[in-house]
Amino acid sequence: MVKTQLTGTDDQGGAVAIPKGDIVFIRESYRSGEIPDRTKVDYGTAATEQEVYLVDSLTAVLKQLGAGLATAKLTTPCGTVVHVAAARVETVRAPQSWHHPKARTILLARGREIQVREDRDLALRRINAARPDRAKPVA
Repeated sequence: MVKTQLTGTDDQGGAVAIPKGDIVFIRESYRSGEIPDRTKVDYGTAATEQEVYLVDSLTAVLKQLGAGLATAKLTTPCGTVVHVAAARVETVRAPQSWHHPKARTILLARGREIQVREDRDLALRRINAARPDRAKPVA
């Protein structure tokens, strides 16, 4: 059986195929050191963390994913929208002093932290609403 994949074109013009089950989050690039005007897809685990910058727009990537990947729409501390794979979120907790000053909640997804502006209750509501019915809610 072939896994459902996200396909696209990377910043080098090459074809990319990522199993949808490996995706952790998707957002537009915005940080210094990132490739500008691209859609960043983070996938894998903390030990095998990978990322790719697609030339495909965020809208096109999300449309291609369709119902194949349930995401929670949240906001990075810098104000950029991030679509987090809801089923990958393991824990939601308060930020520590070393996190971005505008981060109000930290998500742990596949062993990596995702900082968001939303308060814990709102982040939990959005994540749990997007999780598949069979997935245990995050508390």
